[in-house]
Amino acid sequence: MFRALAGRLAGLFRLVIVLGAALAGTQLAAFMDAYEQNLSGRVDEAEREVEAIIERARQADMPLWAYLEEFQNASNPVFVREGGALQARISRAAFLADDLRALDEADVVLKPFVFLGRIDARIAWDTWERFTPAVPMSAVGLIYTGIALLVGLILSELLIAAVRAGGRPIRRLTGMAAG
Repeated sequence: MFRALAGRLAGLFRLVIVLGAALAGTQLAAFMDAYEQNLSGRVDEAEREVEAIIERARQADMPLWAYLEEFQNASNPVFVREGGALQARISRAAFLADDLRALDEADVVLKPFVFLGRIDARIAWDTWERFTPAVPMSAVGLIYTGIALLVGLILSELLIAAVRAGGRPIRRLTGMAAG
């Protein structure tokens, strides 16, 4: 009787893990789409700021590098800080544009890894605050759901095998005696 109950619990556990992974896979695709849209908007805004900085340099009859250097070499610390802020805006715009380009060019299967490797915490948080869960009926959403199902199945089998083994492989690796 205990064996039958344990078998049913293992099956239920397996089902919960696999369905949870599938649900996470569908939401990953939807969240990445929302994040990419948010990032795209920020790139557009950052590029407008850089264009404005370049225009101010043009109006001063200076190349951009010389315009920024004037701020850096100023005797007034306010102007030095302003030059640092302008340089930071230019760098941020380039960084965000590079992230967006990497996401746009990433292969469908590798895109989650590119996404996680380049995620900007502030943009992710802002995206999460506005995120509405959805079930995307796109090829990408189905691919991520399928991969998540496989990962969930493998994870559940590994966890069930570890429970059935009673920790023996862990004790064998660590040298701990059975207690």
